[in-house]
Amino acid sequence: MSGLEWTPDVSIYRQPWRENTGACLQAPAGEGITMTDVGAEALDLLTVPEVAQRLRCSPKNVKRLADAGDLTRVKMGSLVRITPESLLAYKQRLIAEAEQAKAS
Repeated sequence: MSGLEWTPDVSIYRQPWRENTGACLQAPAGEGITMTDVGAEALDLLTVPEVAQRLRCSPKNVKRLADAGDLTRVKMGSLVRITPESLLAYKQRLIAEAEQAKAS
């Protein structure tokens, strides 16, 4: 990665999860390339409000589902994220239960 150096976060991004990383990878002045130091797998994690929007429920309900073990919670410092795989599995369980109830 020649020509790239670690510099303090220049607040180009206003998304909280990016600002909390504390640093970004920035090209020398004038080249205009900036990347966050968050790996690709971290970009797939969902916030509680994002999950609530997808389930069309309240963030409080999402937290209850995570407490009950229905959704997998990942802690990143003080931040809480939900894995998309656990959200998909939860939705599939709900659909399967609804189909089973309809069949009986």
